[in-house]
Amino acid sequence: MIMKNSSYKRLNLPYKGDRNYVHGTDLFIALVQMVDATSSMSMTIYHLSKVPVVAQLVDRTELGRLRKSGELNAVFAWNDAENCQHLVAVTNDPEDYECKRIDYDEAMVVDGFDIIGRQIQQTIPTPWSFIERTVSLNKQLLRDWTGEADWLFTRLDIAQLPKQAISLVLEVESDRDARLLKSIVVVDNVNVGSIYFSRLHA
Repeated sequence: MIMKNSSYKRLNLPYKGDRNYVHGTDLFIALVQMVDATSSMSMTIYHLSKVPVVAQLVDRTELGRLRKSGELNAVFAWNDAENCQHLVAVTNDPEDYECKRIDYDEAMVVDGFDIIGRQIQQTIPTPWSFIERTVSLNKQLLRDWTGEADWLFTRLDIAQLPKQAISLVLEVESDRDARLLKSIVVVDNVNVGSIYFSRLHA
């Protein structure tokens, strides 16, 4: 659904590897670039986008209508320099077309990781982006810590987007049997926020 009187941007995001949905990392990167956000960012994914998507600036009333309609795929919030919050809603593209596909080997993204208990660290960065490394490392951590394979990236809260990330450390804060698991994200010894994953078959 495209809200009346609302302009929207076609994101034209690819499928990664053999996935049949838009990857949350690509969605986050596209939304950050769309609004030039740098701080106080939060992205929540409500369900996987298996078709092309669009993003549109909305107010809280419009966001509530989209959520009620069941067509809200994700929402991105960020604060501007005056600490005023803005919202972007992600919905299905009204013009259906086939997404392109790009190669993606997640094992290469997490190369060189170490896990100790609830914590995973990668001290030598791989060529991928901060968000790609963060999501992949957290998935690796949860699989190791819980013994379960099926996890979905659900939410990311970032106080400040790192300009560069050499060392990445993630540590699970939730109980092992929780349906939604939270991990803190530490970049070069600075806590920058939290990432949440949900069980695929909770």
